[in-house]
Amino acid sequence: MIGLATLAPMAREESAIELERAVTTLGFRGANIHSHVGDSYLDDRACWPIFEAAQRLNVPINIHPILPRASMLGPYLGYGWTLAGPGLGFGHEVSVQVARMIYAGVFDAYPDLQIMLGPLRRSLAVLDVPPRFPLHQALY
Repeated sequence: MIGLATLAPMAREESAIELERAVTTLGFRGANIHSHVGDSYLDDRACWPIFEAAQRLNVPINIHPILPRASMLGPYLGYGWTLAGPGLGFGHEVSVQVARMIYAGVFDAYPDLQIMLGPLRRSLAVLDVPPRFPLHQALY
């Protein structure tokens, strides 16, 4: 077990400062953020100060899944929490977020950024990711 700081991705600079404090003062070993916040995804430039801080501090960020955005819930409706949540929705949600980060250039800007995804990462393997991103090495 390791301690992870919980950050608010859209709080920009404040989250980067909190990550620095959590790691250097409290001894935490990384950060935990949700896969999206409202209508904002993790590829939003507002999140990039967090990625910069994590890379500089050499600590990972765990992307914790939550239900897909309301606009993406249509296919899951009528099947309850299990399908929209841990059954299928969480994996899709995290996969979309990380794919957006890849294509937005987050990993080009922060090549040493460490991301933890847990067992839901498997659906990323079917993506046609840019060849400069060694998905099999970075995520497994």
